[in-house]
Amino acid sequence: MTLIKPSNQKRRRWRWLIGLLIAVVLLAVFFLIPTNYYLEVPGSAESLKPYVKVSGNKDDAKGAYMLTTVGVVGPASPALLLLSKVQAHTDIVSKQDLMGNDSSAEYDQLQAYYMKSAANNAVAAAFKAAKMPVKTEHLGIYVMSVLPQSPFKGKLALGDTITELNGQHYTTADAYVNAIKSKKVGSSLTLTYQHKGKTKQATGKLMRL
Repeated sequence: MTLIKPSNQKRRRWRWLIGLLIAVVLLAVFFLIPTNYYLEVPGSAESLKPYVKVSGNKDDAKGAYMLTTVGVVGPASPALLLLSKVQAHTDIVSKQDLMGNDSSAEYDQLQAYYMKSAANNAVAAAFKAAKMPVKTEHLGIYVMSVLPQSPFKGKLALGDTITELNGQHYTTADAYVNAIKSKKVGSSLTLTYQHKGKTKQATGKLMRL
């Protein structure tokens, strides 16, 4: 039996193809595969004029008040992390430091809450500065996270608003905290809360943190 050995040209062709494939995979990892790191970069600077209007008045003052923001890019690829080393005003932040145990969707939802809350506080401050009557209403406690060991894990979700404890509504956050402190560990607690516009209830036993 006669063995036919591949020519040197064929061997070189296979080596070249394998090398090209390895290079493509490495480039894909370098440019496309996300890491557990994010980049904090300078955001935009926008004039406040489109957002603040006073009926019957025109702002003729020189200069402008600007709204500055911080941008978050990520999850960053190894290529972006390397590029950030030579970019000014760019910080690398781990996912844990940025989001804690929240998912990207939960983080975005929490940031939206902070923006809405800040806007409401700004409106109230403007009314008070103008010596105009303003009334704030405490709707309840906004759920920002639920501990893994909590008896309400899987019942409450980020973004829910707790409106009652055992059927009782309170007008301040401290009042809710004091009401819970007054109860013993292991006692039952029923929460009434708003979830995506619907009123729901959840019951669990108090635990010691």
